[in-house]
Amino acid sequence: PLLSEKITLISSALSESIPETLYEAEIKDSYLCIFAEEEKQASKFLNSVHYASDSHVCITRASSLEEIAPAVIECVETFGGIDTLIFSSWQKAGSELFLDISFDDFAFYTGLINKFHLLCKCALPYMLGRDGAAIIVPVEENPPQNVARAAYRGAITAMAQAMSDEFEPLGIKIKICKFSL
Repeated sequence: PLLSEKITLISSALSESIPETLYEAEIKDSYLCIFAEEEKQASKFLNSVHYASDSHVCITRASSLEEIAPAVIECVETFGGIDTLIFSSWQKAGSELFLDISFDDFAFYTGLINKFHLLCKCALPYMLGRDGAAIIVPVEENPPQNVARAAYRGAITAMAQAMSDEFEPLGIKIKICKFSL
């Protein structure tokens, strides 16, 4: 295990979903473990950032505990721990009017909250005791386009703030990174 190196786990890696400056500051020369839904998505991301050349790409939908837990354990077994977790959610387009939002579109956003919870629950034990451990949650600064996005933005921000109160005393920083699309 590479305990002396910086290990970054990224969920839903989409280079256009958060600013390049965040990637540059947080993952430069880091060993990466990427959760992406498809190889093409991970490749596009990897082509846009600087990272350690022998990084590990973990392809998983990472939407259930059965998918997330083995992928996190694989990352830990490969690298020895997790220093940074970036939860970069994909912002799905949808109708702007409340009555036009489908159940599936709304469920997509509530599913992101569940995914964040599961990913953090699996990764946090492997972040404890690591120097400078952090969970980074990019949050859209612009007003949400619809009620589903607004609900997601409010929930993920509230979760990150509550987690900060709980985990900062244990040495894990929870950072909300605001960005504009």
